[in-house]
Amino acid sequence: MNQIQKKIFTELSVKIFSGIYPSGSQIPGERELAHAYHTNIMNAKTAVNLLCRRGLVIRKRHKGTTVTAHTPEELTFIKTTLAAYDKLLILLCSRNGTNIHWDEKSVEAFCETAEKFRYHVKVLFLPERKHSLETLLQFLVAIHPEGIAILDDNFDHRLLYELRHQFALFTCPVVRHNRFGPSVPLNLPNTRSADIDHFRNGLLAGQLALEKEKMIYVTVNSDVPAQGDEDSLHCLNKFAGIHTAFRNAGLPLPQNYTWQESSLSCLADSIRKKNSGYVLIAINQEIAARVCDYLALQNLTAPGNYRILTIEDQKQYEKYSFSCVAVPKRKTGELMAFLACKKFLPVRLGDTCSFRLTGEIIRRKTF
Repeated sequence: MNQIQKKIFTELSVKIFSGIYPSGSQIPGERELAHAYHTNIMNAKTAVNLLCRRGLVIRKRHKGTTVTAHTPEELTFIKTTLAAYDKLLILLCSRNGTNIHWDEKSVEAFCETAEKFRYHVKVLFLPERKHSLETLLQFLVAIHPEGIAILDDNFDHRLLYELRHQFALFTCPVVRHNRFGPSVPLNLPNTRSADIDHFRNGLLAGQLALEKEKMIYVTVNSDVPAQGDEDSLHCLNKFAGIHTAFRNAGLPLPQNYTWQESSLSCLADSIRKKNSGYVLIAINQEIAARVCDYLALQNLTAPGNYRILTIEDQKQYEKYSFSCVAVPKRKTGELMAFLACKKFLPVRLGDTCSFRLTGEIIRRKTF
C-alpha cells in the first residue's frame, strides 16, 4: 500500500473503532473518499478493499459499503493487527508446548523471517476446546490473513483433525509442522506441511555411530514398535534409517533393547563384561536419559564405559550432554515462515504438499 492508501484505511478504521461509523452504518463511497483525500478512485478503492478483507466492512451491490457487526473482543483483535496493512500472518501455537520439536526459538525465527519479507505476525494460542477453536478459525477466515501457520502438540492434534473442513475455507497458505513425519499426515486440506524426516534422521544417527569402528552397536527404544501402529510409525522410520546405514556399511543390524528394567539389566551386564566398546543409539532423549540414569546406578557412565547418541534435542536434557541428530528449532520456524510467505513456488491454492525437515549432527561429550 502507498501512503495515501494507508491514510484512508487507517482513518476509516479508527472511525469504525471509535463508533463514529457504528455497526450497520455506511462509510463514504469511493468517489467521495477520493475527493476528500485529493486522490484518485483507485487509491480509495484499494483502502476500502482492505477494510473488506479485514472484515471491518462489507460491500452490498447498489447499496454501498456497510460496517460489519463484531464482538468487542473481535474488534480489539482486528485493531491490534492493523499495523499489518496488506501483509498479515497468523501463527497459532500450542498453549502448553512440550518443546520437543519446536519451542520459543521456532516462534522467534518465524517472526524474524516473516518480518524480513514485510509481513506482520500475530501470535495466538490454540484454544483447548473444540467450540472455541472452531469460533477462532471462522473469525480468521473472515478477516482474510495472508497466511496461517500452526505449531501444535499432541493434545491439539485431534482437535485440528476434527475441524479439518475449516481449513479448506482459507484463501491463503495454511502451513503446519508435522512432527510425526510424512508417513503420518494430518490430512488438512489446502496445507503445506514441514515434515520431520525421521528416516533421514535415523540414517544420520546410524552413520554417526559407525564412525566409531570395531564397536558393539545397540539401539534402545521404549518398546519394540509394532507394524501398522500409527503412533509408532515415526519410530519405525527412525529404525529403518539406522538399519539402512548398517546395511550400506555391510554390517549386521544392531541389537535392540527397551527401557524396561529387565532389558536394561541385560544391557548393563553386557557392557560390564566388555567394560567399553559399546555404542548406544537411543530413539529419543527421554529414553536416552532413562538409560543413562539406570546405567549410572550400575556404576557405568558415558563415555568411559559406553558411548551414547540420540535423535531429538530437548533443553531439559542438556545436563546429559548427549550427542544427537536433531532439527534445529530455528530451522523449523524459518522454513514455516518461508512457506507462509509464499516463497516456495509454484504451489497452487488448494494444493497439499510437504517439505522435509532433516536434522543435523550435534556432537557433545557422551560420544
